[in-house]
Amino acid sequence: MDKHYLPSWARPLVAWFAKLLVFFAGRTSDAIIAATETIAESFPRTKVTIVHNYPRLRLTDSEIPGILDRPFEAVYVGGMSIARGAREMISMCSSSNFPTGWRLRVAGSTSPASLLDELSATPGWEKVDYIGQVSPSDARDMLQRGRVGLILFQRSRAHLDSLPTKMFEYLAAGIPIIASDFPRWRDIIERLDCGIVVDETDPDAVARAVATYNQDPILLQRHSANARAASAGVLNWNHEEPALLELYRSLVLPRR
Repeated sequence: MDKHYLPSWARPLVAWFAKLLVFFAGRTSDAIIAATETIAESFPRTKVTIVHNYPRLRLTDSEIPGILDRPFEAVYVGGMSIARGAREMISMCSSSNFPTGWRLRVAGSTSPASLLDELSATPGWEKVDYIGQVSPSDARDMLQRGRVGLILFQRSRAHLDSLPTKMFEYLAAGIPIIASDFPRWRDIIERLDCGIVVDETDPDAVARAVATYNQDPILLQRHSANARAASAGVLNWNHEEPALLELYRSLVLPRR
């Protein structure tokens, strides 16, 4: 219902068909893998295995530079769109609250492609290093030179229940998260003490969050350390993989 590329008259019909598809898939499948607890609620409990889409830890992750040794950069990796806060990220850079000497580094494609022309004409673009789409490995390397990571998805039903992979990639890179103030995201960030939630529609509020880390290196270090500890603990693929492999075994091995 939030897909603006669909004509408004078609959205109820497509939504109804999607619900019907989910209903039959849940009852005809042997097993269902859900990436979040919210998705799992749409299917029969006895068939669902939750496998979170957490990043795989890399050997080089143990060699990343300390947070205070990194450039003064806020980073974002992923698709750039209006729904994902592209305008707010760029406008943040022109805010009077954005700290002097900081830059925004962005990796990812824009959707639609014409959005790049709009963004490049936005005040603040002169502080943006846009490197376009890169490989997943290069994106992970880029994150390891950032001081804070941005996730400014705009409010929608889909985003409120989502768990963006980039959130956990930020944790693995040891960068504090500045994220939209969604209840699910706030719970994670406050519980892990690894970031700041903001009004995702307010570029000044985002800039103030960046300034907070610029002015408080102790907070920056604490949130960075907590991010890395959370990723090394359970928020990584090594912790999720056994459940997926066990499900595969249960499907391919003969039942007794």
